[in-house]
Amino acid sequence: MNFLKNILAALAATIAMSASAQNEVKPFEVEVKVGATYPTQKYFGDKQVGPSLGLEGRWNLSQLPVDVGAELYLGSALRRFNGEDQSNRLFSFSAVGYYNLFRGTKASPFIGLGLGTGSCDVVKGYKDNEGAAFVVSPRIGIELFSHLRLTFDARFARNGYNTVGLTVGGVIGGGRK
Repeated sequence: MNFLKNILAALAATIAMSASAQNEVKPFEVEVKVGATYPTQKYFGDKQVGPSLGLEGRWNLSQLPVDVGAELYLGSALRRFNGEDQSNRLFSFSAVGYYNLFRGTKASPFIGLGLGTGSCDVVKGYKDNEGAAFVVSPRIGIELFSHLRLTFDARFARNGYNTVGLTVGGVIGGGRK
């Protein structure tokens, strides 16, 4: 029990220090990102690495180490089954929010969450399980030099479309004032 208390105390101290160590940043930023996805479920066939693209607009709240915004995302859960490729595509629009540790510094870790709606369709392979879906996308990463973001995320939408991914994004705007 003491170990858990020590962990919680350390976490609280880190959050308190990061909140006081925030630098003022410009109020708006746009991120363009590309990356790779990997299916999270067996579903059927062999899992393969697929592509992802994204565009985000975020407002940096001035009094808190928090960003809020919106994201457009396009990604695929790829599989190979009986010698044929299966590509399940997710196109989504989500509201996003991030908590930033040490915002405005050379290396700023962040944790975030996206909630939205998506369109699930099969672009290659056996057509099944298509339609609209609620999308949940937790993410964690680091922003370097206020203009380069490395993000590990997950997308949970519908059976056969759920993925984890790694993206590299370029940020326009943002940065220190």
